[in-house]
Amino acid sequence: TTNGGRNWKAQVKETIDATLNRTVSSGVSGASYFTGSIISVLRDKSGSYLAVSSRGNFFLTWSPGQDFWIPHGRDTSRRIQSMGFIKDDLKNGLWMSTRGGGLSFTKPGIDLLQASALDFEKVDIKAGGYGI
Repeated sequence: TTNGGRNWKAQVKETIDATLNRTVSSGVSGASYFTGSIISVLRDKSGSYLAVSSRGNFFLTWSPGQDFWIPHGRDTSRRIQSMGFIKDDLKNGLWMSTRGGGLSFTKPGIDLLQASALDFEKVDIKAGGYGI
């Protein structure tokens, strides 16, 4: 905005819903995986965003300069419980907790432009099967 919030100009060319609809109707096998609503949206200090689906089956990312949100499938059979930025900065990587007490981290400097699942490294913690 340039006038105190009276008018806004979108940073993306389509909404999250439109991105998911485009992905689902693309004819790609398994694209219905990207259905549902968003329950969590986080922003890091550089302006990158991370959104988690309500079903825990995928998440979306967006960074300044990108035209569209990018959906990513989870890399585990367990559903995503929560996600976030390590030290509030995408450059440090992402963390992901999964249902059943799983915890995973990416390496620093991940490439969010890849549409495939990101490479998370699982950390073995003794949660006793309880979510964290």
